[in-house]
Amino acid sequence: MNVHPLVFSRIMDTLPVSGWQVLQENVSLQVRLSGVRSTVDADGLADAVRQALQEQGAIAPRVEVQYVASIPKTSAGKAPLVRAHPQQAASPEENTDIS
Repeated sequence: MNVHPLVFSRIMDTLPVSGWQVLQENVSLQVRLSGVRSTVDADGLADAVRQALQEQGAIAPRVEVQYVASIPKTSAGKAPLVRAHPQQAASPEENTDIS
């Protein structure tokens, strides 16, 4: 099932962070946050992501919040906001298929 990246943006853009990325693994999502300026409720964020996915008709996976120094960039120098199945995607910066 495809989930539009705006589903994540509506949540992430309200956070006190300078960058974020959602990375889909086989059975979970990693939410990467960088430049955190104040406390982020990681459990509340994970719950909000799961709820937003359920509202889209997706099966809510396990969600892990990770604090990172910076968001990893592709070889083209881009930091995609949503990356789905990066180990399998031919072009991860364009793949936003969240099941």
